[in-house]
Amino acid sequence: MKRWLLVVTSLVVLAACGKAPETQQAATPVAKEIPTYRVAWSHYTGWEPWAYADSSGILKKWGDKYGIKIELTLVNDYVESINLYTAGKFDACAMTNMDALTIRPSAASTAKR
Repeated sequence: MKRWLLVVTSLVVLAACGKAPETQQAATPVAKEIPTYRVAWSHYTGWEPWAYADSSGILKKWGDKYGIKIELTLVNDYVESINLYTAGKFDACAMTNMDALTIRPSAASTAKR
């Protein structure tokens, strides 16, 4: 009876160990492309947290969590940041509600969605 218990226990322990070492080494990780999103912003009190989020690592933390990369770019001219967004150079832009409602993005930036 003790021998039978030893055999069963050994089988349970081996089963809990998982795959054989040969099988684990044969599997190679597949590198997948990380989607990158470019965000434009300009100096305005309400948009300054973007700079803090970038410098403190918050953007990287959330990007890693969701499997994306966020590239934040400061454009010193507000109107130019919107022009770059509408031209398709950026995927997103920090802007006022009125500008977001009245300015249409280019077909290049909406094609990614």
